[in-house]
Amino acid sequence: MPVPASLAPLSAEGALLALSGLHLAWGFGATTPFPRVEDLSDARQSGLVALTGILGARAALGFAGRTDVLVPVSTSDRFRRNDRRVFAPLCLALAAGAASARRS
Repeated sequence: MPVPASLAPLSAEGALLALSGLHLAWGFGATTPFPRVEDLSDARQSGLVALTGILGARAALGFAGRTDVLVPVSTSDRFRRNDRRVFAPLCLALAAGAASARRS
């Protein structure tokens, strides 16, 4: 069942707040929800692979002017121009950063 439009921003804010709290806890040494640091590290490595792929695909679609494949309302000329100039290069840079973080 879709979330009503009025609840979507609130849901997104709640999710981002929860993720921020989790990252803050990890920064202070917590391993939640994993029992050991090694398990947490392995999960983050898998996450980096997924993140690299997702951001890389988003960048490729943006450079091709086909972000509408992911978000059907992204069809205006202004959006496509900004997508090619700003958003796609940013996604590509983030993908490269995630890929390099995985190697280290």
